[in-house]
Amino acid sequence: MHGGVIFDVEAGPDTADIGFTPYFKRNLLELKAPLPLTIFKKTWQDEAIVYHSKKKAKLETIDLAKQDYTGRPYPSEYTQLYLEWSVDHQGFHTVLIRICDYEKFAGWLLTHRRITDQIVIEDGFMTRLRYDINVWMNALARRVTLPDGRVSMANILILNKEIAQKAYGKARRYNELEFTENLYVEEVGDQLPENGQ
Repeated sequence: MHGGVIFDVEAGPDTADIGFTPYFKRNLLELKAPLPLTIFKKTWQDEAIVYHSKKKAKLETIDLAKQDYTGRPYPSEYTQLYLEWSVDHQGFHTVLIRICDYEKFAGWLLTHRRITDQIVIEDGFMTRLRYDINVWMNALARRVTLPDGRVSMANILILNKEIAQKAYGKARRYNELEFTENLYVEEVGDQLPENGQ
């Protein structure tokens, strides 16, 4: 064994996927922010691994648990087209099962997806996107302490009416309700999601 590395012919790769950088893999396993939906795009993952490998020597001297993200910048969730959001959402679901072994939470994600499907039908894609981003930021940032002292992920199985009203209000204020596509993607429009201008 040279340099602590073992070379065994039985050690074949278990997947063709390169996967996530250590920072996002840790966040996935702990289900904590940031976990932007855009990191589930395969091309971004491959680029992030290459970026990470170039910085690896420097990163090995840093405690990742205390480090802010310094890897390849990830695209804003507000720049997703409807199709991209759908594909990224499916990627998140797959990762929850394959990498994290969170089958129960993956089921919760499908129910959450059905809730957002209803929002897009009634109030347009941008209301859905705003709702989805807000629900995820809350779920990943805060755990709920149950009466018996156990700590749980926030329940995403039901429509959060307060978040839905705020998403609808912002979409209405920015005249986004009638659009089935994202106005903040270069090909569609040149507005900013923060102010609708």
